[in-house]
Amino acid sequence: MIMNYKILSDDEIDKIIANQGVSKKDVITVENFLMTISTEYDKEVHLSNLELDTKLYQLDSKAYNAIRHGIEMLYAA
Repeated sequence: MIMNYKILSDDEIDKIIANQGVSKKDVITVENFLMTISTEYDKEVHLSNLELDTKLYQLDSKAYNAIRHGIEMLYAA
């Protein structure tokens, strides 16, 4: 059985980063997070990982909001 999971495109990720005003120090972290998520897992798994990464990498509110927006966008109808 082939499962089709949704991921964010590079363009979508770039737009999220630009629109949320992510600082240069957090761009790679945001890119890496958003490039590795898919609808293979429940949204709550990604939100939980976001909370952990926010503490681990000391993300500021713009980086946090960018990742959260990406997660919400991924699961939008």
